[in-house]
Amino acid sequence: MIVVDWSPRQIQALRLAHRMSMTDFGRTLGLSHGSAGQWELGARRPTLFNRALLDELLRRADRETQERFLAMVQGTIPRDCWGRPAPPRRVQRPPCA
Repeated sequence: MIVVDWSPRQIQALRLAHRMSMTDFGRTLGLSHGSAGQWELGARRPTLFNRALLDELLRRADRETQERFLAMVQGTIPRDCWGRPAPPRRVQRPPCA
């Protein structure tokens, strides 16, 4: 699977699908966590070389990680900060009078 143009949302989804911290993600790609964080915020864009690294990280991911990535990018599952499905939200009820 190759992503032609990595958006901030796709970069974050890749990191979360791998269940990596920002530091681990940056280390895996040979960058500082600050650079990876700026990609996720959209403040900077990855170079062509770094986009190839992102593609390779996704290509080498196991099936479960790739499925998590796709679900996050497509927005089909709510997620927590580690890419796990978020628990259902509880409805706040007003207190009894």
